[in-house]
Order: sequence, then structure tokens, then C-alpha cells
Amino acid sequence: MKIPNLKLLLPLIAIGAAAASCQVQTSINSDPEKNLQAIGNEEIGEGAVASHIDLEPRLIKEVNSCSLKTKVPMEELQLADPSNYGTRVKRDYLGRSLSSRPRIIVIHETVMSEKDTLALFKTYHSNDNSQVSYHMLVARDGRIIRVVPDESRAYGAGMSHFMGSTLKSKENSAGSINNIALHISLVSPAGFEQTDSHTGYTQAQYSSLAKQILKWQLQNGIPMSRVTTHYAVDRSHSRYDPRSFHWDKFDSFHGKLTKVCDVAMFAQNMP
Repeated sequence: MKIPNLKLLLPLIAIGAAAASCQVQTSINSDPEKNLQAIGNEEIGEGAVASHIDLEPRLIKEVNSCSLKTKVPMEELQLADPSNYGTRVKRDYLGRSLSSRPRIIVIHETVMSEKDTLALFKTYHSNDNSQVSYHMLVARDGRIIRVVPDESRAYGAGMSHFMGSTLKSKENSAGSINNIALHISLVSPAGFEQTDSHTGYTQAQYSSLAKQILKWQLQNGIPMSRVTTHYAVDRSHSRYDPRSFHWDKFDSFHGKLTKVCDVAMFAQNMP
């Protein structure tokens, strides 16, 4: 299948995404070594989320019970080519300890049809700059499509940061949050490729997105304050997705789900 013009994929492709692990740097302090020491030897890699507390991850049986109550859609398996995702790294290039568990959830949009997006992900890419993937897609009808296993590192946000901090795998790399991120993308409406805006996402998409995000939150202890967008974490100043996303619509679905599962704390923005 012919891959779409690269220019049309700018909001989707994460430049340099494969270099997504290890050393923490922050814009708050110009000396990264001081920042690393302040975090502590056991907390290398935590700087990207240091100011936000974790919630207690729920037991598997609790997660499964909530998923049944909220009717999380069954996953449709459409795995990406192995070249388009990697492992969550536990050590940086200097051998220092690094957090590799999911700490952030990033919402995207595809900018292409579901069919073309999956074709792109299933295509072998030898060039790091062309490698791209998300953990999940949310189809226009609300179906949940699994692209990358949660335990693996998807290449969803190349040059990226969270609250001014980023992770680096190579001394001269741009830095990325992929090592501690879960990426989920909404399939864009047809015809969006040639425009700067679109009609938005379906109610089914908002519903399924909220269900999957709550499931991830419960599994990993991720507070609402670390559920964000590609636009918010991008450092290349070229990503604007998900365009036409309405947090009030998402919050409406998400808030109801937390009440069903009696986990209201996961709907709140923790300090």
C-alpha cells in the first residue's frame, strides 16, 4: 500500500522517536547533573513527573471489575511492525537507573484514515525519523485497536517533554517522554488531511477513550493531571493534535465512569 505524503503526517510522526529513553534534563535548572542529584540515585528518570504524586495502582481483579462495569470495548489486535516500537529502557546510556513504567497518558489523532494509519504502522521503517506508533487507536465507531503492547515503548512523541522535563537515551539526542508514556490516538474524520480543522470526534470515540484511559489509570496509578495531549508535550512546535478535542466532553464521560467504579480520585487533578 502506498504510504501517504510525509508532509501530511507532520502532526502524527514523532521525529527521532526511537531515541526515547534515558537521561533527565529540565529547563528549570540549567545544570542537569544537579537536577539528577536532587532527584536521587533511585529516582533517575522521575524528573519529568516529580511534581505530581502517584495514585495507588489497583489490583487486577479491581481493574477487570471496573472494565466490566464500564463495558470497555474488546481490543482488536493490529500490531505494528517491530521496527516502529521498542522496549521501555531501565538504564540510561551511562548505566543509571531509569523509571520505565507508564507515568503519562498522551492523547493524539491520526490525521489519516484508520486504514492508512494501520498501513503506516505495519510498514517496516529502517530510519529512526520515520518510525511511529501508538499503543491504541480509537476508531470512529468507538472500536479500540491495539497497535503496541503497553509494556513496550511506542514512538508517539519524538521531541517532547512533560512540565519542562524530558528523557534522553543518547548524549546529543533531543529528548522524549516515550519511555514513560502510554499513547492513544483518535482516528480523524475523513477529508481532514487537506484542512487545518475538522468536525471533531464522535460520541463513541469520547466514550471509548474515557474507558480506556480510566483502565490505564487504574492499572498504573496515573492521576488525571498526567493525562495530556500531543500538542501539550510537543517541543518541535509542529504538533497540534488532537485538533477539535473538547475536554468537557471527555470529562463528562470520564467522570461518570469513575463514579460507576467508585474511583472518583482518578477524575481529579492531583498536585
